Amino acid sequence: MKEMKKQQALSEEEEKKTQNTCFFECYKDTQWGKNFRQTRGLFGVNDPIPVSQLAASQSTKVCGFPVELKREKKCEECGKLPCLIKARMKCHGSFGCKSPYVATGGIAYFVPKTVVI
Repeated sequence: MKEMKKQQALSEEEEKKTQNTCFFECYKDTQWGKNFRQTRGLFGVNDPIPVSQLAASQSTKVCGFPVELKREKKCEECGKLPCLIKARMKCHGSFGCKSPYVATGGIAYFVPKTVVI
């Protein structure tokens, strides 16, 4: 009984942490991804092709460890731009993952250098 209460307390603590944290996956470019962006060019954040999930899946592979960011004033929703920029910078700086894509909640987001700079 005592062990079950301890396990329940740990589960509740982990759930609370999960609710207050955004988790991001970092990526690095494949050769196809480098060639695709170089040939096509970048047309901004709303460009439908680089934003597409298919382009993200074909142009990247997982890199480094997942990034965890606490939900704060600027980063209350994981899929919003301020949060995505923070995640991309952390991926780039900590792990050397230089792809313009970061993923959270199973969705890849395109965050080009022009947005980060």
